Amino acid sequence: MAETKAKLIKSKDGIVGKVANRKKLVDIEFASGVTVIESGAFAGCTLLETVVFPDGLAEIQNSAFDGCVALKSISLPFSVRIIGGNAFNGCVNLNKVELNDGLEQIGMSAFRNCGAIACMKIPSSVKKVGDWAFFHNTLLTDIDIQCSADASFGYSVFEGCSSIKSVEIPGIDRMGGEMFAQCTCLKNVTIAEGVKIIGQRAFDGCAKLSGLKLPKSIVRIEEQAFDGCLDVKVEGRTMIKFRPHPFDEDQHKSLIEDFENGGCDLANSCGLSPKDTLLVDISILDQGEIADGLYWYDDPEAGFSWCYYWDHQRCAAEGALA
Repeated sequence: MAETKAKLIKSKDGIVGKVANRKKLVDIEFASGVTVIESGAFAGCTLLETVVFPDGLAEIQNSAFDGCVALKSISLPFSVRIIGGNAFNGCVNLNKVELNDGLEQIGMSAFRNCGAIACMKIPSSVKKVGDWAFFHNTLLTDIDIQCSADASFGYSVFEGCSSIKSVEIPGIDRMGGEMFAQCTCLKNVTIAEGVKIIGQRAFDGCAKLSGLKLPKSIVRIEEQAFDGCLDVKVEGRTMIKFRPHPFDEDQHKSLIEDFENGGCDLANSCGLSPKDTLLVDISILDQGEIADGLYWYDDPEAGFSWCYYWDHQRCAAEGALA
């Protein structure tokens, strides 16, 4: 039986759902007036190679093109605001993706396991990037993140993108957990002024990362953010290190909140300004290389914590141990 080619996909109300004989579609074009492509509309259409989206399209919903393994390229019009979760998940031959200004949200796993994509630009209009959005895109080498400070990035956005060698991170408030974890070729990272928090395991497993310099805007580095990284430098900063308190979670949160609000009594008591300090989870450090700084220390057996300032010369003279 000959394959059916649907040249034009129409809709009376602007919403396109699952169409007849969709599994046989090869080349499709959406008619003018289509504004929404519904969840799962073309999921599993393994013969689908080309899609032309219309001006005026606003939303591509969850799993709309999930598993379209023959799809090779997409160009979204400026009108698209939302790409839903898993929208293009598993499109393994998708090698060209054009996202334009106007896009506001990239859903969870939207381009997960799209192993042929080499370049990706995230426009400045994007406000939210969901968990695993570009997870395990192993041929992705060039990423251009243009987002503004109010953009949020979820968990493992670029995890496993093992061909990325360099990246510039704009001044977003927070880098999500495992954002670049297991990006094993990542060597050069520039973090712009304005970034405040580096999430847990953000660069976990990035063994080639070297010479990283953090901006003065950083106030917190979370657990194991640089686990497996051999050369991470913080220049011109005093590092305040802490361990989460196992018995008093409120006290732990209070310490972090006070510090981020610029009222860290711990730093002030040691003559340090919060502007010149950096809050770091002690678990990211090599325990054999304790740097000078203010420490938040737990004694699980005694059931309490205390803070102290570690100074190599003073502590060596006093016989103190870290």
